[in-house]
Amino acid sequence: MSENSLEKAPATTPDSGAVPRSAAPNPEILTRLERAGVPGDVIQMVKMEVTRHTGPLPSVETYEGYERVCPGAAREILDMAVRQQGHNHEMERYAAQSDFWLPVIGIIAAVFTIGLMFSAGIYLAFNGHENLAIGVLSGAGLVTVAGAFLRAESQRSLKLLNLRGPAKN
Repeated sequence: MSENSLEKAPATTPDSGAVPRSAAPNPEILTRLERAGVPGDVIQMVKMEVTRHTGPLPSVETYEGYERVCPGAAREILDMAVRQQGHNHEMERYAAQSDFWLPVIGIIAAVFTIGLMFSAGIYLAFNGHENLAIGVLSGAGLVTVAGAFLRAESQRSLKLLNLRGPAKN
């Protein structure tokens, strides 16, 4: 095993396989195993194996195995995990910026469209097309544009609420 490729690899300790309680096996599965008559020591081994390792990187033993089989593989695995994390951060940043800028662009477009319709109505009124100007300025067009914007915004809000899941009391 190469010393350079595993410089920053975590040291093996008795607790290195410990994971948060949330990563423990589903109690329902353990109950089913008990009901099926599986011996307690086997169930204990299942618990240990399931909770042995979680995370984006392989366990220390697996990591060392990759390095033994293919020198430099451990460094590549670590680099791959770092690149993936950077990519995930970039995508989250992009999503946050989109959540901010898309509604702003929508508001600007709606204001521009309403201003353009208002200008067109005034132009028509001053150039002898009073009936057409009344239609444009009466609000039918303005209400349509504002209504479309408000409907799209309310659908977006509902979608965001559904993505967040049910409210916790």
